[in-house]
Amino acid sequence: MPTETLESQKTETSPQPSMPEPIAQAPEKEKKKPPITAISIALVLIVIGGILGYRMWSFNQTHAVTDDAEISTDTVSLIPQVTGTIAQVYVHDNQAVKAGQLLATIDPRQFLAQEQEAQANLDAALAEAKSAGVGVDLTAATGNAQILQNQGVVGQAESGIMSAAANVAKANAGIENAAAGRVSAKASILFARSAYSSAQAGVSKAEAQLTAAQAIVRSAQAAVASANSNVSTAQSTYNLAEVTARRYQNLYQQGAISRQVADEKATAAEIASSGLAAAKQQLAAAEANLATQQANLDSAQQGVKSANDAVQQARAQVQVAESQSNAASAGYNQALAERSAAQQAVNEAQQRQKQAEGQLAQAMTSNTQISVSKAQQLQALAKVEQARAALAQAQLNLSYTKIYAPIDGMVTNKQIDPGQLVSPNAPIMTLVQQKGAYVVANYKETQMDGIVPGDKVEVTVDAFPGTTFQATVQSIQAGTGSSFTLLPPDNASGNFTKVVQRIPVKIVFVPGQKLLDQLRDGMSVTAVTSVKN
Repeated sequence: MPTETLESQKTETSPQPSMPEPIAQAPEKEKKKPPITAISIALVLIVIGGILGYRMWSFNQTHAVTDDAEISTDTVSLIPQVTGTIAQVYVHDNQAVKAGQLLATIDPRQFLAQEQEAQANLDAALAEAKSAGVGVDLTAATGNAQILQNQGVVGQAESGIMSAAANVAKANAGIENAAAGRVSAKASILFARSAYSSAQAGVSKAEAQLTAAQAIVRSAQAAVASANSNVSTAQSTYNLAEVTARRYQNLYQQGAISRQVADEKATAAEIASSGLAAAKQQLAAAEANLATQQANLDSAQQGVKSANDAVQQARAQVQVAESQSNAASAGYNQALAERSAAQQAVNEAQQRQKQAEGQLAQAMTSNTQISVSKAQQLQALAKVEQARAALAQAQLNLSYTKIYAPIDGMVTNKQIDPGQLVSPNAPIMTLVQQKGAYVVANYKETQMDGIVPGDKVEVTVDAFPGTTFQATVQSIQAGTGSSFTLLPPDNASGNFTKVVQRIPVKIVFVPGQKLLDQLRDGMSVTAVTSVKN
């Protein structure tokens, strides 16, 4: 029985060592299960991501966003219409100007001469046309009879005499003007020489004043030195009297001397103190006088310099006046020669008149003569119109010598200075319109669905963070940006690669917003357009 009991016990207890094996495997299965916290976090992130993705998708369905945008303004490049030298520039870079304001001028002298030449050519053409008209009438009149033709020749000769006589009168007027010019030039020489003499006298006077001022300064310096010496002497006297007064006061207190003797020494010390104060006052007065005289000396030196400058200027004026006198004399001589030539022309015209009166008109085909005269008249009238056009062009060129601002704006890229030669092929400055800045936003062609003029736009400018500008779409360009480049791409090639194109959209700001006047051309912006779907 004990043996069976033991065996039964072994039988019952023998499978027990294998029981813990499944218990040991249980923790491994629990490790493979994901933690509840990680699952929760993952679910939250998925939900948040879904919400954000939905909001982004929803926003993109109703808005078009691009940062390929910039501020643009209307600019005007100023290019001169004529070639010339800049005489004056009235503006500088970054200066605000108004429309019609004078910006610069070109030296107008050559254009004035061209205008005068064109006016003279017009007068000559008018005279020639008038003469041609007279010739037509004369030819028509002489077609019937030789007498009438001869009378016309005589009349033409008389016209030549009148013209020559007019030239004589003109030459006489020129002589009178030249003579007046000579008199005026000589008067100018006398005036200039008088001014030169006065300037030399001024130099002498200024030098005399300088010498006197130098002497006064030296005297004032001596007075300062004497006053310094007096102060030193008075200081020594005062120091000795002060020491003596203290010593006698001590003796009086010891009973060695009387009170009267001590008071006398004290009085002497006070007198010496008053003398020292008076000497110092004299020194201060002498120093002040020296400063005043030194200022007078400086003024006298400046007066000498100014007088010398006046002498140089007067000498230059004398030279100019003499040059003008020589020119006036040459003009007078030339006027005399012109009068002599005009008088000779009168004599020749009178001779032609006598010859015309003695000649008989030769028979000629009147119709041919009339046709020739009319052709000459038409040619003369054409020259008149040509001369008028030349005068108008000369006047226009003269007006181009003044350069005005065509718009209100700000001067930028100024490239001219007085004395610089300019021509019509190079800009001299640029005007940037201060008001009316707008945005050019380059949207992808895939974003253009729903963008139409009038859409509201929110614009943020990189230069003004935190500020949002309200704007609207004004217009959409009729082609992509690459279509209007200098060398547009040619897609008809074997290596074609599709690239998303961009279409410029013009966006204008709502007026009255802050900081609009601070927007500058080329600023980077981000545009958000509300799309109408």
